[in-house]
Amino acid sequence: MKTTYPLPLDADMHAAVHKVARKIGLSQADVIRHSLRLGLPELVTRLSPSTRSRKRPLAEHFAGLRGLELSACRHPLKPRL
Repeated sequence: MKTTYPLPLDADMHAAVHKVARKIGLSQADVIRHSLRLGLPELVTRLSPSTRSRKRPLAEHFAGLRGLELSACRHPLKPRL
């Protein structure tokens, strides 16, 4: 049993899907389905935690800003791991 899910698209994305569907002779649903299959591996490689850079602590970020002086804390912050 197949189920169809409505997919809200903005006007630009809908026009792009429609244009590609007419160009390659597939239905719009097939274009979206193939786009998801082809794009998911790229999404994983770009957004996986191992490829993203480590976030710096806020105090370390502020220390790198010009013209900003941080007062010394009475209780130094412990870095999170």
